[in-house]
Amino acid sequence: MSLLVDTLVDDVLIQLILTLPVPDVLSIRKTCKRLSYLTKLRTIWCTKFHTEVVRRKLPIPGSYLPFTDLPTADLEWKTLRALQLENKWRRISRHTALTSVLPVSEPVEKVILLPGGYHTLTVHTDRIVRCWMSPGIITNVVRDLELPDRIAVASLAESQTILTILSATADGVCTELGRSTLIGGNLAGLLGDYILLSDITSASLVNWQTGDTLKLQVPLDAGEYLTFALFQDFIVILWSQALAIFPLPSASTKTVSGSMEYKQSFAFHQPVQQPISMTNCLPRTLPSTSPFQLPGPEGLPCLSVISSSPVQNAWGAQSGITRSVLFPIDNNNTFSLSSIPMALDFEECSEICIGPSGRGVWIDNGNLRPCTPRTMVSGLGELQVVDFDDGCRPLCRVPSKDNGPLCLDFDDGMGRIAIAHGKEVKIIDLV
Repeated sequence: MSLLVDTLVDDVLIQLILTLPVPDVLSIRKTCKRLSYLTKLRTIWCTKFHTEVVRRKLPIPGSYLPFTDLPTADLEWKTLRALQLENKWRRISRHTALTSVLPVSEPVEKVILLPGGYHTLTVHTDRIVRCWMSPGIITNVVRDLELPDRIAVASLAESQTILTILSATADGVCTELGRSTLIGGNLAGLLGDYILLSDITSASLVNWQTGDTLKLQVPLDAGEYLTFALFQDFIVILWSQALAIFPLPSASTKTVSGSMEYKQSFAFHQPVQQPISMTNCLPRTLPSTSPFQLPGPEGLPCLSVISSSPVQNAWGAQSGITRSVLFPIDNNNTFSLSSIPMALDFEECSEICIGPSGRGVWIDNGNLRPCTPRTMVSGLGELQVVDFDDGCRPLCRVPSKDNGPLCLDFDDGMGRIAIAHGKEVKIIDLV
């Protein structure tokens, strides 16, 4: 058999290797120097990354560098890591998760896992550790929905709110991209060149590089601003009593100030509140054009809206969380918002963090549990929505919020969770 393989030219062997499962590719690498060399070629791991990760819509681990800038070794590592997490995700438990504790010198107000999940940023009153000093008291820190290595920081200094845009590398080095004074609302979100500002009665998109402003129409009696998300070519903004859908700013509006009306809005029968999370159940893709065509969404595209319910049961305890799904119902981008009940039995949901893929974690009465995307069938087709299983074993116990603020972040590509409480940050690795 070895003589037969030796007679084959490299091009034929490469085609044979491409048909093998990833574990077999790693196995034949150990047989001889020639196969070891061929199994490390870029064409092998470009193809495997596409077929095993991109086509299967698995969350991509590691930093979000452009595809063309990734070395072959990184493509191989991303492929292997994604497959390892996929194999473990549905059977993870506290026995399969590795936990490490990072001591910090002062109480943590927010924790951010940097892309790749190896390093964290902890937000304190006047600084972001690892390496950035704020010009004043930090009032909010938000992550870019498009570029996960970019964050916006609002700081109060001398009666002014200062906006700082930072780019954080995977090893925690922060580079300041821009600084300006915030006028017209509180920092609520970051989306590429735009920041979202919101207060009780207004909302606006501001180009943080040019200062141009788009005033957004706020639905009547919308309530308190909660969060926002991208859905197809739209921005979805959620308040405590309403949800509104706005078109993404076009190229013609990027340098022109003005106003923007919502395309559609929905009022809630019951108000919603934090904790809250919205996801398309589609993994984030690498920047720049991949040499492969990305697969389209399976079934009907939809946005899962997971929120805590302020409604109390007969015993005075919070009754749980609500799940709504936003989806288009025709080609004219008319949307429907439907509530999908969940059969959950728990006392309290204190924190939720869900990644773009729909994988996430939530805290139920001090128990950290996973949630995952699942296919549901509706009258219009199949929907990928976030599903919760309160019967699964908790990953770990976490402190109660009664003992101080609790912060949660999750990297769905790396399978890493960060939990900050007081002067301690706990990192849980699921792989």
